[in-house]
Amino acid sequence: MPILRNGGPLLLPGGVIAESPVRRNRVYGVLTKAWADRKDFQVNEVEENLYAISFHSASDLMHVLENAPWSVGGFLFNV
Repeated sequence: MPILRNGGPLLLPGGVIAESPVRRNRVYGVLTKAWADRKDFQVNEVEENLYAISFHSASDLMHVLENAPWSVGGFLFNV
């Protein structure tokens, strides 16, 4: 579920289900290609395999929730 932070960006938590660490750059690279039409988002690592994806547009966030991907490097990406 998205979280609004004091009028700031909308945050979507996401986690990679994997036995080994999946680096932020890999997650960002996959999501950037998949969401090429959604330019205004950032991926921040919270802890190993757990990320906060921030959006400035509610429509971009809703598009992402409705259109996946839910796989990063062959691992399940859970939001």
